[in-house]
Amino acid sequence: MNTKANCPEPDIPSKRLWFGFSGAALAWIIAGLADAWLAWVACMGHEAGSGVFTSVGMRGLLGLITFGLLAIATAGGLVSFNNWRRLSQSRDFIEAEGRGRQQFMALVGVLISISLGVGIVWFAIPIYILGMCVRAR
Repeated sequence: MNTKANCPEPDIPSKRLWFGFSGAALAWIIAGLADAWLAWVACMGHEAGSGVFTSVGMRGLLGLITFGLLAIATAGGLVSFNNWRRLSQSRDFIEAEGRGRQQFMALVGVLISISLGVGIVWFAIPIYILGMCVRAR
């Protein structure tokens, strides 16, 4: 007796699966590194110059980087969610199961994108509440 269903699993391109699975993680890592590097540059006395290294310019640059990387994390989550909808027989995400490699990658990609998207937002909150160098100490 064959235990497999007769309906074939849709073929999702590998690039879509991996972008959905790892896009938010890479965006989160880049956000953390950029945040630490720019805080280090600002606190080492380079903030006194003109242009982007002023206090307002630095906050604008960090905001631009944060929202750009948040957009990448959101895109990864949407790609994963669409992949999951194509692969899953269940239409309710609450009852989702990752049966098979592709469905698991799509499901975990959604969860990673949500959690690390919140992490990227948490990176941005101190930029506007605390001074730049208070965060670096």
